[in-house]
Amino acid sequence: MGERIRFFKEFLKNYRGIGSITPSSNSLAKEIVQGVNLKSKRNVIEIGSGTGAITKEILNKLPKKSLFLAIDTNRFFVSELKRKFPKIKVYRDSILNIKKYAIKNRKKSFDLIICTIPWAHFNRDFQEKALSLIKQSLSDKGEFVTILYPSSRVFSSAKMFILLLKENFSKTKSKIVLKNLPPTLVY
Repeated sequence: MGERIRFFKEFLKNYRGIGSITPSSNSLAKEIVQGVNLKSKRNVIEIGSGTGAITKEILNKLPKKSLFLAIDTNRFFVSELKRKFPKIKVYRDSILNIKKYAIKNRKKSFDLIICTIPWAHFNRDFQEKALSLIKQSLSDKGEFVTILYPSSRVFSSAKMFILLLKENFSKTKSKIVLKNLPPTLVY
């Protein structure tokens, strides 16, 4: 079965946890990665890795000696990531356990956290906890990149996320990627 069809089936099973009907586009993956200097990163974690569209772009640019971890809550996505990228560490877990994976891999923090979970599908309590854990898990000069679907901005949870994002991260800017389904804001 094709990856897009299987992805869509997973979306239908759990749309609140996946958020998109298709894997991220190459355009979105490139936009996320070009916004950071991966050559200087030693500890990177991607949360909400899906089937690996962004993972592939990260691995193409990340130094070979860097630690890269991928986390997703979806069983099928995790098995796909392990199949496609057998040399990386992939975990089936929640963003709320991010600190556990720093400790498990003998790291104090991450230089880069890329998170593509569907923020608008989560309540304020979850968003606050997740953003707090992300902030605690970043190194002093660490960077955080995330996404939000513009179509979800009509929901109060998306509006709340944008406010929380700005409260937690002083340098917040966004760029829209139209060549993605759905179009996506990268922060």
